[in-house]
Amino acid sequence: MPSRTARAQYRPGQLLDIEAGPLASDGSTRTPLDGGLELRLNDAIPGEQHRVRIVHRSRGGPVIWGESISLLGGPESGNLRRKPPCPIHRKCGACGLQHVRDNAQLRLKVESAASYLSAELRAALDPPSSWPEPGPFFGYRHKAIFLPQTTKGKLKLGGFRRRSHEVIDLPDCSVLTPALVQAHHQLSAMLTALARDSSISFTPPGAAQSGASTAGLRALVLRANRAGEVLLCAVVTQPTAGQALQAMLTSLVSCAGPIVGCSLQVFAETGDRVAGPESPKHIAGKGQLMETVSGMEAQLDALSFFQVNPHGLEAVIEHLLGWTPAHPEQPTRLLELYCGGGVLGLAMATARGGSLEVYGVDNDSRAIDRARHNAARNKLKATYRVGSSSELVGPMVQEYGPFDLTLVDPPRRGLRPQALKALLLSAPRRIMYVSCYGPSLVRDATQITASGYRIRSLSPLDMLPQTPHLEWTCIFDRQLS
Repeated sequence: MPSRTARAQYRPGQLLDIEAGPLASDGSTRTPLDGGLELRLNDAIPGEQHRVRIVHRSRGGPVIWGESISLLGGPESGNLRRKPPCPIHRKCGACGLQHVRDNAQLRLKVESAASYLSAELRAALDPPSSWPEPGPFFGYRHKAIFLPQTTKGKLKLGGFRRRSHEVIDLPDCSVLTPALVQAHHQLSAMLTALARDSSISFTPPGAAQSGASTAGLRALVLRANRAGEVLLCAVVTQPTAGQALQAMLTSLVSCAGPIVGCSLQVFAETGDRVAGPESPKHIAGKGQLMETVSGMEAQLDALSFFQVNPHGLEAVIEHLLGWTPAHPEQPTRLLELYCGGGVLGLAMATARGGSLEVYGVDNDSRAIDRARHNAARNKLKATYRVGSSSELVGPMVQEYGPFDLTLVDPPRRGLRPQALKALLLSAPRRIMYVSCYGPSLVRDATQITASGYRIRSLSPLDMLPQTPHLEWTCIFDRQLS
């Protein structure tokens, strides 16, 4: 905790000349100051020199926020910086890096990650020439969450402004696929008309009345496939709000437009969570979409977990296949933990033409149902179990024998301690780790290497261009004693 004396050095309104430090997880830069303090600056590029005005100081914490009043220069500023293509970039906060040229974003993110990567991981980092290509830099996002809010009688349908619960309208979001932009226009027109009906209110997550007795529309969750079809799930706080929306949802499917199926979920909890864990109620049109990923057909619905960037997903699969042995005469046995709908393992099996036997584990029964459906649809032999990795890995090794490869794609928190213990006890020849949060990977990699594995490869992927998000794939091989 910074001392009171250190904090007193920096006051709102004070001017500082600083060199922007590495990128933070929200896209701001992090510049260390005296006394253990840190200055955060939006719309800056690491290495640039800025004259900054202090605008906010966290109460008792180490973070000071500034705004740039003058760009003083930087070694590469002219080559890296551009005018953000999106006119609301600075207000929105959802992207964070649109001021950086497309072809420089991944390098800057990887360089910033060096502050938390271990020496062993840095040494294993693949050369930039071999980093997977992410696909389009704009129009790649195939999932959207639109939050509704009225201000002075005007409807706004979009996302939260930076560090607030004020919704800003997103009529033409540049990272969304065109079908989702078209769906936004359609929904905005219909909800504007519906807003005149006092029987329903708009209560986005985090709003004062969200989750209370008010019958409100909480959020609209949309999922698109590359064929341009869109599924919509309307999340409401009370059943009466759903009744008020049913006619609109039915008409969306029957009229011309990208929305081909609608569902409804009642979710009344307070807080920022958008939707609940229960399956939504089907209202009209299609209940699922099909998406083809690396030659494998996958089923998805509006609320199921599926990568928002199918181009980036295919890049991950292609990279993993490069580390997957191909022995048609002796199939390779793959155990996939946190498998969800089975897309990674099944797509790899499709590419290997049956020489890869897939076994999957996930604690979400709906996800396992989708995985089994996807395997059957693609005529692939695969075995799936519902439950925790910590409880199922050992019994599956006993039942099916040792696995050649184990693929893990955990949530942001990484592997739970007991799941990691079970994984290491199963002793696969190779562990393929897909990570959406570098610090979790660093923590887990330390234990994996301490258990007799060495890192063969660490590769970054720009799964979400224009944002600070960074995906990693890390390959570990068991060392023979």
